[in-house]
Amino acid sequence: MNRWLALLIAVVASAAVAWAATLFAAGAIGGILWIFVYGDNEWPAWTNVGGGIAAFLVGLAVWIIVGMAIWRRLTPRS
Repeated sequence: MNRWLALLIAVVASAAVAWAATLFAAGAIGGILWIFVYGDNEWPAWTNVGGGIAAFLVGLAVWIIVGMAIWRRLTPRS
């Protein structure tokens, strides 16, 4: 398989998985904070920024890990 095609497949497929993981992480972080920490009380302003950064980092980590796994499967071993 052409290396550029393998790279394109790895980036696009892992981006789709990372997008789903980011949505899940944002929901999980919000849910955990809602149930166990803040509930109906007023939330501090830092939770918007902190939750967004945490969800972004989860998505980025998933994108890198899944992209590398797909890349290794598609490129020939030498």
